[in-house]
Amino acid sequence: MEAEIVNVIIAVAVIYFVVKWATSGGANSPAGTPGNPDIAKILGFKPKRATPEMIASVRAAFPDIPTDNIHYDLLRTGSVETTVNRLLERGFLDAPPPAYRRAFPVTTALDERASTASSASKQPTKAQSAPMPSLIQRFQLQSKVSSDGSAGDEVPAWDGTGPIPSAAKGKGRAGSTPVTAPATGAAVWEATSEKREESLQKRKEAMILAARQRLLEKQAASKASS
Repeated sequence: MEAEIVNVIIAVAVIYFVVKWATSGGANSPAGTPGNPDIAKILGFKPKRATPEMIASVRAAFPDIPTDNIHYDLLRTGSVETTVNRLLERGFLDAPPPAYRRAFPVTTALDERASTASSASKQPTKAQSAPMPSLIQRFQLQSKVSSDGSAGDEVPAWDGTGPIPSAAKGKGRAGSTPVTAPATGAAVWEATSEKREESLQKRKEAMILAARQRLLEKQAASKASS
């Protein structure tokens, strides 16, 4: 009799710990959040906060970059500004590894949430007392955008592919004939740190304005076809 009671107690204890272990990972921490230990094990690092609004902010300026690439980079950086700077410096974001697909198998819902967040950000409400500044405002490029919203004549020519030319190499409307640049894709290494910083800033401005111009042209083409 005593042996049966002991076996029942052990069975109840085992069931309790199994249920607690099974529910602690998913119920308290939804997939993709920094507090989910399973996601950290799959990815190999502790993911940082990456909301649909953050993804939409990056996609608004760089619609050609895949959502998964943006999301994966934000999981590593946790900052829109850091991801944008990395994108501006390199011209691309690394594609996520296969482990990312196991952690986030469904990307359609992520795209929909990012698109919804992007649409919501374009409709200001009374509750939005301090809206997030755009990349044009953050990098103080308002003077380089004409009154009709398109990029002005100060935008260095760049077709959106290949290396990003420095602003000093030529001027012209984004989308015009691109300036010939080295085939290596590497920027010219300036002699001083001040010139290197200035060159990097000009390349950032060129990419932001060119991305904005492509987005405006895409929207105009969409309106014309509808």
